[in-house]
Amino acid sequence: MGKKATKTINTKMEIRTVCSLFDGPDEVSQHLVAELRPSFFGYKPAKAIFKRAKVLFGKRNRLPSSNTAAEDPALAEQCQLILRRFKKKDAIKNTDDADAALETLKHWRKVRKLFGVAKKVRDAMVEGTMDEDGVADLLSNIDTDLVSIKSDRNVKLYTVGDADCTYADEVVEKILYSSNDNLLPTGFDNLDRICKGFARGNLIILAASSGGGKSTVAMNMAVNQYLNHNKSPAIISLEMGAIEYHERLLSCISGVSYEAIREHGSPAGKNLSPVQLKKIDKAWRKFRKHGRKHGCKFSVFPVTDLSATELRARLVTGGYDYWIVDYLNLLDPTDFSGSGASEAKALGDIARFLKNTAELLGVAVIALTQISDDFRVKYSRAVKEHANFVLKWKYDEDAETSHVIKVVFDKGRSSRKEDFYLLEDFPYMTVKSHSGPPPDTYAREEPRVEGEEPRRRRSRGNRNEGEGMRKRRDGPKPARRMRQL
Repeated sequence: MGKKATKTINTKMEIRTVCSLFDGPDEVSQHLVAELRPSFFGYKPAKAIFKRAKVLFGKRNRLPSSNTAAEDPALAEQCQLILRRFKKKDAIKNTDDADAALETLKHWRKVRKLFGVAKKVRDAMVEGTMDEDGVADLLSNIDTDLVSIKSDRNVKLYTVGDADCTYADEVVEKILYSSNDNLLPTGFDNLDRICKGFARGNLIILAASSGGGKSTVAMNMAVNQYLNHNKSPAIISLEMGAIEYHERLLSCISGVSYEAIREHGSPAGKNLSPVQLKKIDKAWRKFRKHGRKHGCKFSVFPVTDLSATELRARLVTGGYDYWIVDYLNLLDPTDFSGSGASEAKALGDIARFLKNTAELLGVAVIALTQISDDFRVKYSRAVKEHANFVLKWKYDEDAETSHVIKVVFDKGRSSRKEDFYLLEDFPYMTVKSHSGPPPDTYAREEPRVEGEEPRRRRSRGNRNEGEGMRKRRDGPKPARRMRQL
Protein backbone atom coordinates (compact mmCIF):
# COMPACT_ATOMS: atom_id res chain seq x y z
CA MET A 1 0.00 0.00 0.00
CA GLY A 2 1.43 3.37 -1.00
CA LYS A 3 1.87 6.26 1.38
CA LYS A 4 -1.01 8.66 1.80
CA ALA A 5 -0.42 11.91 -0.05
CA THR A 6 -0.05 14.98 2.17
CA LYS A 7 -2.79 17.55 1.71
CA THR A 8 -1.62 20.87 0.29
CA ILE A 9 -4.93 22.28 -1.03
CA ASN A 10 -8.18 23.28 0.65
CA THR A 11 -10.41 22.80 -2.38
CA LYS A 12 -13.68 23.62 -0.63
CA MET A 13 -12.41 26.98 0.68
CA GLU A 14 -10.90 27.89 -2.69
CA ILE A 15 -14.21 27.25 -4.49
CA ARG A 16 -16.22 29.17 -1.89
CA THR A 17 -13.87 32.15 -2.03
CA VAL A 18 -13.65 32.39 -5.81
CA CYS A 19 -17.42 31.99 -6.25
CA SER A 20 -18.01 34.72 -3.66
CA LEU A 21 -16.40 37.09 -6.15
CA PHE A 22 -19.57 36.68 -8.20
CA ASP A 23 -22.28 36.04 -5.59
CA GLY A 24 -21.05 37.94 -2.50
CA PRO A 25 -22.05 41.52 -1.55
CA ASP A 26 -20.28 44.29 -3.49
CA GLU A 27 -17.94 45.18 -0.59
CA VAL A 28 -16.91 41.52 -0.24
CA SER A 29 -16.38 41.12 -3.97
CA GLN A 30 -14.25 44.26 -4.20
CA HIS A 31 -12.29 43.28 -1.09
CA LEU A 32 -11.48 39.83 -2.49
CA VAL A 33 -10.54 41.19 -5.91
CA ALA A 34 -8.02 43.53 -4.22
CA GLU A 35 -6.53 40.91 -1.89
CA LEU A 36 -6.51 37.63 -3.79
CA ARG A 37 -3.52 36.48 -5.83
CA PRO A 38 -3.20 33.54 -8.24
CA SER A 39 -0.76 31.93 -5.78
CA PHE A 40 -3.62 31.63 -3.25
CA PHE A 41 -5.10 28.83 -5.36
CA GLY A 42 -3.67 25.33 -5.64
CA TYR A 43 -6.77 23.90 -7.31
CA LYS A 44 -6.34 24.66 -11.03
CA PRO A 45 -10.05 25.23 -11.91
CA ALA A 46 -10.39 27.73 -9.02
CA LYS A 47 -7.25 29.56 -10.19
CA ALA A 48 -8.62 29.72 -13.75
CA ILE A 49 -11.94 31.15 -12.52
CA PHE A 50 -10.08 33.79 -10.48
CA LYS A 51 -7.95 34.88 -13.44
CA ARG A 52 -11.04 35.23 -15.61
CA ALA A 53 -12.81 37.19 -12.85
CA LYS A 54 -9.91 39.68 -12.76
CA VAL A 55 -10.26 40.23 -16.50
CA LEU A 56 -14.01 40.77 -16.28
CA PHE A 57 -13.68 43.11 -13.30
CA GLY A 58 -11.11 45.18 -15.17
CA LYS A 59 -13.52 45.67 -18.07
CA ARG A 60 -16.74 46.43 -16.16
CA ASN A 61 -15.62 47.28 -12.61
CA ARG A 62 -18.09 44.70 -11.28
CA LEU A 63 -18.78 40.99 -11.75
CA PRO A 64 -21.87 39.09 -12.90
CA SER A 65 -23.52 36.32 -10.88
CA SER A 66 -21.96 32.88 -10.88
CA ASN A 67 -24.77 31.52 -13.09
CA THR A 68 -24.14 34.22 -15.69
CA ALA A 69 -20.36 33.74 -15.51
CA ALA A 70 -20.88 30.00 -16.06
CA GLU A 71 -21.90 30.77 -19.64
CA ASP A 72 -18.58 32.48 -20.39
CA PRO A 73 -17.02 30.60 -23.34
CA ALA A 74 -13.54 31.61 -22.16
CA LEU A 75 -13.89 29.23 -19.20
CA ALA A 76 -13.22 25.51 -19.42
CA GLU A 77 -16.12 23.12 -18.96
CA GLN A 78 -15.03 22.10 -15.47
CA CYS A 79 -14.90 25.76 -14.39
CA GLN A 80 -18.40 26.37 -15.80
CA LEU A 81 -19.71 23.36 -13.88
CA ILE A 82 -18.27 24.68 -10.59
CA LEU A 83 -20.00 28.03 -11.08
CA ARG A 84 -23.35 26.42 -11.97
CA ARG A 85 -23.35 24.17 -8.92
CA PHE A 86 -22.41 26.90 -6.43
CA LYS A 87 -25.31 28.07 -4.21
CA LYS A 88 -25.57 31.78 -3.54
CA LYS A 89 -26.44 31.18 0.12
CA ASP A 90 -22.94 29.72 0.62
CA ALA A 91 -21.20 32.91 -0.49
CA ILE A 92 -19.11 34.93 1.99
CA LYS A 93 -21.38 37.54 3.59
CA ASN A 94 -19.03 40.19 5.09
CA THR A 95 -15.43 41.44 5.01
CA ASP A 96 -14.53 39.83 8.35
CA ASP A 97 -15.41 36.40 6.94
CA ALA A 98 -13.53 37.34 3.78
CA ASP A 99 -10.40 38.11 5.81
CA ALA A 100 -10.73 34.76 7.60
CA ALA A 101 -10.97 33.00 4.23
CA LEU A 102 -7.87 34.86 3.00
CA GLU A 103 -5.88 33.77 6.06
CA THR A 104 -6.89 30.15 5.39
CA LEU A 105 -5.74 30.39 1.77
CA LYS A 106 -2.46 31.99 2.88
CA HIS A 107 -1.83 29.07 5.24
CA TRP A 108 -2.21 26.53 2.46
CA ARG A 109 -0.03 28.65 0.20
CA LYS A 110 2.74 28.42 2.80
CA VAL A 111 2.28 24.64 2.96
CA ARG A 112 2.69 24.39 -0.82
CA LYS A 113 5.80 26.59 -0.73
CA LEU A 114 7.38 24.39 1.94
CA PHE A 115 6.70 21.33 -0.17
CA GLY A 116 8.30 23.16 -3.08
CA VAL A 117 11.46 23.70 -1.03
CA ALA A 118 11.53 20.02 -0.05
CA LYS A 119 11.10 19.00 -3.70
CA LYS A 120 14.03 21.20 -4.78
CA VAL A 121 16.30 19.51 -2.24
CA ARG A 122 15.10 16.03 -3.18
CA ASP A 123 15.49 16.63 -6.93
CA ALA A 124 18.99 18.05 -6.50
CA MET A 125 20.08 15.01 -4.49
CA VAL A 126 18.55 12.57 -7.02
CA GLU A 127 20.14 14.31 -10.00
CA GLY A 128 23.54 14.32 -8.31
CA THR A 129 24.17 18.04 -8.92
CA MET A 130 25.52 18.66 -5.44
CA ASP A 131 28.88 20.12 -6.49
CA GLU A 132 30.08 23.41 -5.03
CA ASP A 133 28.21 25.63 -7.49
CA GLY A 134 25.08 23.47 -7.29
CA VAL A 135 24.96 23.67 -3.50
CA ALA A 136 25.44 27.46 -3.59
CA ASP A 137 22.60 27.90 -6.10
CA LEU A 138 20.35 25.57 -4.12
CA LEU A 139 20.97 27.43 -0.86
CA SER A 140 20.30 30.77 -2.55
CA ASN A 141 17.00 29.51 -3.97
CA ILE A 142 15.94 28.00 -0.65
CA ASP A 143 16.81 31.22 1.17
CA THR A 144 14.59 33.22 -1.20
CA ASP A 145 11.72 30.77 -0.72
CA LEU A 146 12.02 30.80 3.08
CA VAL A 147 12.01 34.60 3.23
CA SER A 148 8.91 34.60 1.01
CA ILE A 149 7.20 32.14 3.33
CA LYS A 150 8.25 34.05 6.45
CA SER A 151 7.12 37.49 5.29
CA ASP A 152 4.11 36.33 3.21
CA ARG A 153 2.50 39.73 3.02
CA ASN A 154 0.56 41.64 0.42
CA VAL A 155 0.82 45.35 -0.28
CA LYS A 156 -2.33 47.12 0.89
CA LEU A 157 -3.73 50.47 -0.17
CA TYR A 158 -4.42 52.75 2.80
CA THR A 159 -7.06 55.29 1.71
CA VAL A 160 -9.26 57.75 3.58
CA GLY A 161 -12.02 60.03 2.35
CA ASP A 162 -14.51 58.93 -0.28
CA ALA A 163 -13.56 55.26 -0.01
CA ASP A 164 -13.57 52.31 2.35
CA CYS A 165 -10.81 53.19 4.84
CA THR A 166 -10.79 49.94 6.86
CA TYR A 167 -7.03 49.42 6.61
CA ALA A 168 -6.21 53.05 7.46
CA ASP A 169 -8.56 52.91 10.47
CA GLU A 170 -6.83 49.75 11.68
CA VAL A 171 -3.42 51.43 11.49
CA VAL A 172 -4.59 54.55 13.37
CA GLU A 173 -6.27 52.42 16.02
CA LYS A 174 -3.08 50.41 16.47
CA ILE A 175 -1.01 53.61 16.84
CA LEU A 176 -3.36 55.14 19.39
CA TYR A 177 -4.58 52.21 21.47
CA SER A 178 -2.11 49.33 21.15
CA SER A 179 1.24 48.79 22.83
CA ASN A 180 4.10 49.95 20.62
CA ASP A 181 6.39 46.99 19.97
CA ASN A 182 7.91 48.62 16.91
CA LEU A 183 10.54 50.61 18.83
CA LEU A 184 13.22 48.43 20.41
CA PRO A 185 15.20 50.06 23.26
CA THR A 186 18.98 49.86 23.29
CA GLY A 187 19.41 49.84 27.08
CA PHE A 188 21.65 52.93 26.94
CA ASP A 189 19.44 55.56 28.60
CA ASN A 190 20.97 58.59 26.92
CA LEU A 191 20.71 57.02 23.44
CA ASP A 192 17.12 55.91 24.07
CA ARG A 193 16.29 59.43 25.20
CA ILE A 194 17.47 60.77 21.84
CA CYS A 195 15.98 58.24 19.41
CA LYS A 196 13.48 56.34 21.65
CA GLY A 197 15.03 53.07 20.49
CA PHE A 198 15.65 51.55 17.09
CA ALA A 199 12.62 50.60 15.00
CA ARG A 200 12.00 47.22 13.42
CA GLY A 201 13.19 47.40 9.85
CA ASN A 202 16.11 49.72 10.72
CA LEU A 203 19.73 49.20 9.71
CA ILE A 204 22.09 50.68 12.33
CA ILE A 205 25.82 51.13 11.71
CA LEU A 206 28.22 51.22 14.69
CA ALA A 207 31.64 52.43 13.56
CA ALA A 208 34.81 52.89 15.57
CA SER A 209 38.56 52.78 15.21
CA SER A 210 40.36 49.47 15.40
CA GLY A 211 40.35 48.28 19.02
CA GLY A 212 37.75 50.91 19.90
CA GLY A 213 35.38 48.52 21.64
CA LYS A 214 32.78 47.98 18.89
CA SER A 215 32.18 44.37 19.90
CA THR A 216 31.95 45.25 23.60
CA VAL A 217 29.48 48.08 23.00
CA ALA A 218 27.34 45.81 20.81
CA MET A 219 27.48 42.97 23.34
CA ASN A 220 26.37 45.28 26.17
CA MET A 221 23.54 46.52 23.96
CA ALA A 222 22.45 42.91 23.39
CA VAL A 223 22.67 42.07 27.12
CA ASN A 224 20.60 45.18 27.93
CA GLN A 225 17.96 44.18 25.40
CA TYR A 226 17.77 40.65 26.78
CA LEU A 227 17.88 41.34 30.54
CA ASN A 228 16.16 44.72 30.79
CA HIS A 229 13.61 44.58 27.98
CA ASN A 230 13.03 40.84 27.38
CA LYS A 231 14.05 41.06 23.71
CA SER A 232 15.79 38.33 21.71
CA PRO A 233 19.11 39.37 20.12
CA ALA A 234 21.22 37.22 17.79
CA ILE A 235 24.94 38.02 17.62
CA ILE A 236 26.71 36.88 14.45
CA SER A 237 30.37 36.82 15.45
CA LEU A 238 32.63 36.65 12.40
CA GLU A 239 35.79 37.51 14.37
CA MET A 240 35.56 35.55 17.63
CA GLY A 241 34.95 31.90 18.30
CA ALA A 242 32.48 30.51 20.81
CA ILE A 243 35.04 30.28 23.66
CA GLU A 244 36.31 33.85 23.34
CA TYR A 245 32.86 35.38 22.97
CA HIS A 246 31.45 33.55 25.98
CA GLU A 247 34.51 34.47 28.08
CA ARG A 248 33.69 38.11 27.34
CA LEU A 249 30.00 37.54 28.03
CA LEU A 250 30.73 35.91 31.40
CA SER A 251 32.92 38.85 32.37
CA CYS A 252 30.17 41.29 31.38
CA ILE A 253 27.40 39.65 33.41
CA SER A 254 29.45 38.54 36.43
CA GLY A 255 31.81 41.41 37.24
CA VAL A 256 34.90 39.16 37.07
CA SER A 257 37.63 40.51 34.81
CA TYR A 258 37.97 39.11 31.31
CA GLU A 259 41.71 38.56 31.82
CA ALA A 260 41.07 36.40 34.91
CA ILE A 261 38.49 34.29 33.03
CA ARG A 262 40.70 33.96 29.94
CA GLU A 263 43.72 32.78 31.97
CA HIS A 264 41.73 30.27 34.02
CA GLY A 265 42.91 26.72 33.50
CA SER A 266 45.92 27.59 31.34
CA PRO A 267 49.39 26.34 32.41
CA ALA A 268 50.84 29.87 32.37
CA GLY A 269 47.83 31.57 33.93
CA LYS A 270 46.21 31.85 37.31
CA ASN A 271 43.11 29.89 38.21
CA LEU A 272 39.95 31.62 39.35
CA SER A 273 39.32 31.65 43.09
CA PRO A 274 36.37 29.70 44.53
CA VAL A 275 34.60 33.02 45.15
CA GLN A 276 35.04 34.06 41.53
CA LEU A 277 33.91 30.67 40.23
CA LYS A 278 30.79 30.84 42.40
CA LYS A 279 30.03 34.38 41.22
CA ILE A 280 30.35 33.44 37.54
CA ASP A 281 28.26 30.31 37.95
CA LYS A 282 25.52 32.24 39.75
CA ALA A 283 25.48 34.97 37.09
CA TRP A 284 25.26 32.42 34.28
CA ARG A 285 22.41 30.53 35.93
CA LYS A 286 20.52 33.79 36.42
CA PHE A 287 21.20 34.78 32.80
CA ARG A 288 19.77 31.50 31.49
CA LYS A 289 16.79 31.56 33.85
CA HIS A 290 15.80 35.05 32.70
CA GLY A 291 15.13 33.89 29.15
CA ARG A 292 13.06 30.90 30.27
CA LYS A 293 11.01 33.06 32.61
CA HIS A 294 10.31 35.88 30.15
CA GLY A 295 10.15 34.00 26.84
CA CYS A 296 13.23 35.55 25.23
CA LYS A 297 16.59 34.19 24.08
CA PHE A 298 20.20 35.31 23.64
CA SER A 299 21.92 33.59 20.70
CA VAL A 300 25.53 33.67 19.52
CA PHE A 301 26.53 32.40 16.06
CA PRO A 302 30.34 32.20 15.79
CA VAL A 303 30.96 31.60 12.08
CA THR A 304 33.46 32.36 9.34
CA ASP A 305 33.15 32.67 5.55
CA LEU A 306 29.47 33.55 5.78
CA SER A 307 27.58 35.44 3.09
CA ALA A 308 24.64 37.74 3.77
CA THR A 309 22.20 35.35 2.08
CA GLU A 310 23.49 32.44 4.19
CA LEU A 311 23.12 34.62 7.27
CA ARG A 312 19.49 35.31 6.44
CA ALA A 313 18.82 31.63 5.77
CA ARG A 314 20.13 30.73 9.24
CA LEU A 315 18.13 33.33 11.15
CA VAL A 316 14.96 33.80 9.08
CA THR A 317 12.82 31.55 11.29
CA GLY A 318 14.50 32.38 14.61
CA GLY A 319 11.99 34.93 15.88
CA TYR A 320 14.68 37.47 16.85
CA ASP A 321 14.19 41.18 17.55
CA TYR A 322 17.80 42.24 16.87
CA TRP A 323 20.56 40.94 14.61
CA ILE A 324 24.08 42.13 15.47
CA VAL A 325 26.63 41.54 12.69
CA ASP A 326 30.20 41.64 14.04
CA TYR A 327 31.36 42.81 11.67
CA LEU A 328 30.12 44.07 8.27
CA ASN A 329 33.44 43.93 6.39
CA LEU A 330 33.84 40.19 7.04
CA LEU A 331 30.63 39.10 5.28
CA ASP A 332 31.30 37.36 1.98
CA PRO A 333 30.11 39.72 -0.82
CA THR A 334 30.31 37.32 -3.78
CA ASP A 335 26.55 36.62 -3.73
CA PHE A 336 25.94 40.17 -4.93
CA SER A 337 29.04 41.71 -6.41
CA GLY A 338 31.18 38.82 -7.63
CA SER A 339 34.75 38.14 -6.67
CA GLY A 340 36.20 41.07 -8.66
CA ALA A 341 34.02 43.88 -7.25
CA SER A 342 35.49 46.76 -5.27
CA GLU A 343 35.17 46.69 -1.51
CA ALA A 344 33.07 49.87 -1.57
CA LYS A 345 30.50 48.38 -3.95
CA ALA A 346 30.47 45.08 -2.06
CA LEU A 347 29.79 46.80 1.28
CA GLY A 348 27.07 48.92 -0.30
CA ASP A 349 25.37 45.83 -1.76
CA ILE A 350 25.55 44.01 1.60
CA ALA A 351 24.17 47.05 3.44
CA ARG A 352 21.25 47.27 1.00
CA PHE A 353 20.54 43.54 1.42
CA LEU A 354 20.60 43.79 5.22
CA LYS A 355 18.26 46.80 5.10
CA ASN A 356 15.79 44.92 2.89
CA THR A 357 16.02 41.88 5.17
CA ALA A 358 15.32 44.01 8.25
CA GLU A 359 12.17 45.40 6.62
CA LEU A 360 10.97 41.99 5.38
CA LEU A 361 11.40 40.18 8.69
CA GLY A 362 10.61 43.02 11.10
CA VAL A 363 13.96 43.02 12.91
CA ALA A 364 16.54 45.70 13.69
CA VAL A 365 19.95 44.92 12.18
CA ILE A 366 23.05 46.39 13.85
CA ALA A 367 26.20 46.11 11.75
CA LEU A 368 29.69 46.94 13.02
CA THR A 369 32.37 48.49 10.82
CA GLN A 370 35.53 50.60 11.06
CA ILE A 371 36.32 54.27 10.69
CA SER A 372 39.25 55.60 8.73
CA ASP A 373 42.05 57.78 10.08
CA ASP A 374 40.11 60.94 9.12
CA PHE A 375 37.14 59.82 11.28
CA ARG A 376 34.91 58.74 8.41
CA VAL A 377 33.02 55.47 8.10
CA LYS A 378 34.93 53.35 5.62
CA TYR A 379 33.24 53.66 2.24
CA SER A 380 30.69 55.80 4.05
CA ARG A 381 28.77 56.86 0.95
CA ALA A 382 28.02 53.26 -0.04
CA VAL A 383 27.10 52.16 3.49
CA LYS A 384 25.34 55.24 4.88
CA GLU A 385 22.97 55.45 1.93
CA HIS A 386 21.04 52.42 3.20
CA ALA A 387 21.41 52.96 6.97
CA ASN A 388 18.81 54.54 9.23
CA PHE A 389 21.35 55.36 11.94
CA VAL A 390 25.12 55.78 11.89
CA LEU A 391 26.91 56.09 15.25
CA LYS A 392 30.67 56.44 15.37
CA TRP A 393 33.42 57.12 17.90
CA LYS A 394 37.17 57.32 18.19
CA TYR A 395 38.96 55.59 21.04
CA ASP A 396 41.99 57.84 21.48
CA GLU A 397 44.34 58.58 24.37
CA ASP A 398 41.85 60.93 26.03
CA ALA A 399 39.13 58.28 25.95
CA GLU A 400 41.54 55.65 27.25
CA THR A 401 42.53 57.92 30.15
CA SER A 402 39.05 59.08 31.13
CA HIS A 403 37.18 55.90 30.11
CA VAL A 404 34.55 58.19 28.56
CA ILE A 405 33.67 57.65 24.88
CA LYS A 406 32.03 60.41 22.87
CA VAL A 407 29.65 58.84 20.34
CA VAL A 408 28.93 61.05 17.32
CA PHE A 409 25.41 60.82 15.89
CA ASP A 410 26.47 60.87 12.24
CA LYS A 411 23.06 60.00 10.74
CA GLY A 412 19.58 59.52 12.15
CA ARG A 413 16.35 59.22 10.20
CA SER A 414 13.24 60.29 12.16
CA SER A 415 15.46 61.35 15.06
CA ARG A 416 17.42 64.39 16.11
CA LYS A 417 21.19 64.16 15.81
CA GLU A 418 22.73 64.63 19.24
CA ASP A 419 26.06 63.27 20.41
CA PHE A 420 26.12 61.28 23.63
CA TYR A 421 28.64 59.65 25.99
CA LEU A 422 29.36 56.14 27.21
CA LEU A 423 31.46 55.08 30.19
CA GLU A 424 33.61 52.04 29.43
CA ASP A 425 35.23 49.47 31.68
CA PHE A 426 36.78 47.26 29.02
CA PRO A 427 38.74 44.99 31.41
CA TYR A 428 35.32 43.90 32.72
CA MET A 429 33.59 44.05 29.31
CA THR A 430 31.02 46.62 30.42
CA VAL A 431 29.78 49.86 28.88
CA LYS A 432 27.17 52.15 30.44
CA SER A 433 25.45 55.44 29.73
CA HIS A 434 27.30 58.55 30.88
CA SER A 435 25.83 61.96 31.58
CA GLY A 436 28.41 64.13 29.86
CA PRO A 437 32.00 64.73 28.78
CA PRO A 438 34.80 63.87 31.19
CA PRO A 439 35.84 66.68 33.57
CA ASP A 440 39.43 67.83 33.42
CA THR A 441 39.99 66.40 36.90
CA TYR A 442 39.27 62.77 35.95
CA ALA A 443 42.20 60.54 36.81
CA ARG A 444 42.93 56.93 35.97
CA GLU A 445 40.74 54.68 38.06
CA GLU A 446 42.03 52.98 41.16
CA PRO A 447 42.50 49.20 41.10
CA ARG A 448 39.09 47.56 40.98
CA VAL A 449 38.02 44.85 43.42
CA GLU A 450 36.42 41.92 41.61
CA GLY A 451 32.67 42.44 41.23
CA GLU A 452 32.65 46.04 42.51
CA GLU A 453 32.01 49.23 40.58
CA PRO A 454 35.19 51.12 39.61
CA ARG A 455 36.22 53.94 41.93
CA ARG A 456 37.36 57.19 40.36
CA ARG A 457 39.29 59.99 42.04
CA ARG A 458 38.25 63.61 41.80
CA SER A 459 40.02 66.77 42.92
CA ARG A 460 38.86 68.18 46.23
CA GLY A 461 37.60 71.35 44.59
CA ASN A 462 35.58 69.75 41.79
CA ARG A 463 32.40 71.72 41.17
CA ASN A 464 30.63 68.57 40.03
CA GLU A 465 31.08 67.03 43.45
CA GLY A 466 27.77 66.91 45.32
CA GLU A 467 27.15 68.57 48.69
CA GLY A 468 26.58 65.19 50.34
CA MET A 469 29.94 63.91 49.10
CA ARG A 470 31.73 66.98 50.50
CA LYS A 471 30.10 66.48 53.91
CA ARG A 472 31.17 62.85 54.05
CA ARG A 473 34.70 63.78 53.06
CA ASP A 474 35.32 66.88 55.14
CA GLY A 475 32.89 66.35 58.00
CA PRO A 476 30.38 68.93 59.27
CA LYS A 477 31.22 72.55 58.73
CA PRO A 478 32.15 74.53 61.87
CA ALA A 479 29.43 76.74 63.31
CA ARG A 480 29.59 80.26 61.98
CA ARG A 481 30.54 82.88 64.63
CA MET A 482 28.17 85.72 65.31
CA ARG A 483 29.53 88.99 64.07
CA GLN A 484 30.78 91.02 67.00
CA LEU A 485 29.02 94.33 67.24
